[in-house]
Amino acid sequence: MFCQSNGKTSHSNHTNNPNREQSEPHEQSEPHEQSEPQDTVLDIDAAPGDCLYRIRRNNCASSRIVYVHVLSTDFIPQDDRTYGPAVVRQLSKLAEWQLEWKTLTIIANNDPDSAASEATLRISMDDFEPHFVSPEYVYDCYPLFDITDFPRQHHIKTRLWRCPAQSEDAQVYLKLARFKFEIKALEREVKAYHKLRGSALAPALVGYVYEETHDRVVGFVTEEVIGHCPRDAADYAACSVALHKLHESGLVHGDLNKYNVIITKDGPRFIDFEQSRLRNEVTNWNQLAQDEVHTLSASLSDQSGLGAPWQQ
Repeated sequence: MFCQSNGKTSHSNHTNNPNREQSEPHEQSEPHEQSEPQDTVLDIDAAPGDCLYRIRRNNCASSRIVYVHVLSTDFIPQDDRTYGPAVVRQLSKLAEWQLEWKTLTIIANNDPDSAASEATLRISMDDFEPHFVSPEYVYDCYPLFDITDFPRQHHIKTRLWRCPAQSEDAQVYLKLARFKFEIKALEREVKAYHKLRGSALAPALVGYVYEETHDRVVGFVTEEVIGHCPRDAADYAACSVALHKLHESGLVHGDLNKYNVIITKDGPRFIDFEQSRLRNEVTNWNQLAQDEVHTLSASLSDQSGLGAPWQQ
């Protein structure tokens, strides 16, 4: 079956910044006297004086996801900026926190002689739009799932979780673009999985996950892959054959390491296509493919732990 996207283009132009600190919020419970639902920091991307937060706002009637961009070295103290309850406690002091918005931008006076307070903050509501995957890469042959239907139980990597499947007794993998600068890598991965649809070289793309509305796709779900990382000469030989087939399909993986290849009973399967490139996307594709072949053995035998999941 051939499937198409709706052909629209993305307006996002953010790129990933390797100097940023990407961490899970420390969501330790705090004692409280009231039983109302609590706002929860879901994801954090922090750099000195520049923090992004993805937060679930809860009230008795509904739950929604909002985004906060804090451009300040003082508004949230250094020791608190990755501690979810402290972040929410500071944000809740703002009058704007009680209003309706999707994104909030907070810019503070960073004059060392002036303490940051509400009076010195410049606050903008909905100054930027929540991010989403370009409709160009939302192919209509895959279903859409509400992201809240997938409890993020087992955290594998920064943006990857293993979750129970909705319709059967199985597990799936959920990958999420938590913030706008992560969208491009997610789109590359979606293109790769779609390119390999029906192939034994990669897990099947199960569908997309959206946030609040169907036009805001922020991640995808793939089937679970059972197997082990390459560990001996026989595995390496099988990976070499599989890599040749991958290149024949017109795809360079771009980030090969032993944790991005799973040896299954049906042969090697590649995962994590964030750096992948299709043949028609770059002029030096042939060179990239040759380099990938030449470095395969070293990549698979590397013992540095580069690319290792946080938990199996």
